[in-house]
Amino acid sequence: MTYRTPLYEAVRREGGAMVVTFDQPIHATFGGRAKIEGFALAGEGRHFFPAEARMARSSEVTVSSPFVTESVAVRYAWATHPRGTLVGAGSNGLPAAPFRTDDWPWPDAPFAPRGSQEDGEYRRWIDHQRKLAQAQAADRRQREAEKVLDSENLERH
Repeated sequence: MTYRTPLYEAVRREGGAMVVTFDQPIHATFGGRAKIEGFALAGEGRHFFPAEARMARSSEVTVSSPFVTESVAVRYAWATHPRGTLVGAGSNGLPAAPFRTDDWPWPDAPFAPRGSQEDGEYRRWIDHQRKLAQAQAADRRQREAEKVLDSENLERH
């Protein structure tokens, strides 16, 4: 018997969702209809949001997020301390390997001295990323509040 971890094989867009194919059958860690954790989706804005995932076929997962209408990239267990719940099916049971479908740059902190040109460029980039994330979070909170208010108005009528 050969033991190997399930690997990302392909991705395709279906509507606003992404369908991820693995090279072997998979399932959630706790089997059945257990929640699949560890996926994130990004749209054109290149900001990743937590995503919901469900089994599509034995080796496919459909990934979607209410915060991303047109998905362009998906990541699984792509973090410093990831929580991913996909494992190989059958007696294998090894966790699926982390992956990302984007190739967007994310520079590491420079080893250059403080105040150098490289350090300044990195700090400006980080500040820009922080401002983008804050604006996107504010937009997300506003959309969530509007949904709540809309649902309350529907219930009153």
